[in-house]
Amino acid sequence: MAKVICSLPNASELISGVKFVTHKLGMISEEIEDDVAAMFTSIKGYVLHGKNAAKEIAALKEPVTQSAEADASATDAATPAAQSTGEAEAAPVQQ
Repeated sequence: MAKVICSLPNASELISGVKFVTHKLGMISEEIEDDVAAMFTSIKGYVLHGKNAAKEIAALKEPVTQSAEADASATDAATPAAQSTGEAEAAPVQQ
């Protein structure tokens, strides 16, 4: 059993059926199964409750580095939505 802390702004008191309450680091969950905790911690903004939680949350709030920005740009460029299909864009509809 574990607890997770959500540091996302405007977090709810009920997230995916799990109850959360206010905590100095954000919102903390009730005791949940380890597999449910793993699902939450796979999402940015969620960390396991424990002695390193404050450090992990602080790391989430650090500014993005140039390397991370370059990685994000490369990922965006590789997505099908960002690639040209060779077709002309549709003209705007006039009213």
